[in-house]
Amino acid sequence: MTLPKKSVIYNLGVLFWELTSCSSTFNFETTDDTSSIQIEILNGKREKPISTTNDVFVKLYQKCWEHVPDDRPDIDLIISELYNIDHFNSKELEEVKLIKN
Repeated sequence: MTLPKKSVIYNLGVLFWELTSCSSTFNFETTDDTSSIQIEILNGKREKPISTTNDVFVKLYQKCWEHVPDDRPDIDLIISELYNIDHFNSKELEEVKLIKN
């Protein structure tokens, strides 16, 4: 069974959030009431961003888990955004090194 591309994009957004939070969404592993969580997600509930996460990255994964599948970005845009985030972080790191020296 192949998932629709926009479902895969949603899952990618969830994975990005999990990477920044170091936990699973809505604590699925520790709850017995997964059906109510699923209903909340279908009604638009999403996890809150982790405060220390890069704002651009937060916006990216929030776009990925948009409720309307057609509002989610395609993979090419995601890759481009990730490249831009990496480039920005690398540039920022170089500036910090210059300040220290």
